[in-house]
Amino acid sequence: MLEIMVKWFAGSGARGCSGFDAGAGANLYPALAMLPFCDKITLLEFSLRNVEYLRRQVARLDASWAPFWKVVRRHADVGDFAWAR
Repeated sequence: MLEIMVKWFAGSGARGCSGFDAGAGANLYPALAMLPFCDKITLLEFSLRNVEYLRRQVARLDASWAPFWKVVRRHADVGDFAWAR
């Protein structure tokens, strides 16, 4: 699914736009797929537990997301995982 999303964004010509994910929860796939193409991404979440998780991820993206970033990099002109962090 992540690969499909990144290919769609890459083919859309979107650059420098704003992204939005409603109900982001603990799923960062949409945000990772948008990251190479957006200057700003808003993650909307109402669950306090999920908000706390997302804040931690924004401060320092867990290494567990590195394999998913490799998928993004195959289809987007972006840096390594350190860049995503």
